[in-house]
Amino acid sequence: MPRVSLSIGQQIRQDYADAGLSRSEFAELIGIPPSTLTNITAGSWCSRHNAALIAHGLNTVRQRVGLTGDEWTPERVLGQRTDQRRPADTRPPNPRPAPPSKPTRSPRQGESADEDQARGAAA
Repeated sequence: MPRVSLSIGQQIRQDYADAGLSRSEFAELIGIPPSTLTNITAGSWCSRHNAALIAHGLNTVRQRVGLTGDEWTPERVLGQRTDQRRPADTRPPNPRPAPPSKPTRSPRQGESADEDQARGAAA
């Protein structure tokens, strides 16, 4: 679990205060104990689940009171990059080799190739 940075914690506190909620009111709204919210916004560890609850709660209360700005995501709460995509693969395509041909059986000792073919046709 990553730690929430102090600056992100301050932004979280500011956003729920701007929406007119106290710490305990916001914690009740999102379903976590007020002490957990205090610890998270003070730079403590935060699970992805709690980060998602906080992000959803902030977006909900901000929308209710008409506040604009960047949308909160669990990644933003945790201070992670929101664009986790891998860079494009710019390598040239690797041509597939042709599948191996079916191996042919060599005639047994004492047999001719004609006898071997005749046995294969009979099977």
